Amino acid sequence: FHGNIPPLHKSYVEEYERVISSPANNREKIILGGLLVERMAAETVQHLGLEMHGLHSAQEFVRRLKSEGCINEKEVEAFNSFWKVRNTAVHSAKDELTDEQTTRILDLLWRLVRVFG
Repeated sequence: FHGNIPPLHKSYVEEYERVISSPANNREKIILGGLLVERMAAETVQHLGLEMHGLHSAQEFVRRLKSEGCINEKEVEAFNSFWKVRNTAVHSAKDELTDEQTTRILDLLWRLVRVFG
């Protein structure tokens, strides 16, 4: 965020820590992380008092935040990179992610926690 930077939202950090320490497999961790990203994006739009009518997905929330100048292109790229892997995890029946790939994606999730928190 530029301008009004809220303090790192404690519940986001706690949820992130639950995701990374979860005994779930890699696919499930990415899906759990996606739920956190959706929540953070929706709550940020709401917190900033932006119109939410017609916004139904994390992608729409992020586009709105970008159009309002609340997040920059690099932050959108981080979201898009995470969301691409999240979509694969959601729509694939098997856990195809290696531990190394999952670690990199969860690092992106931490970056998003810092963006939205």
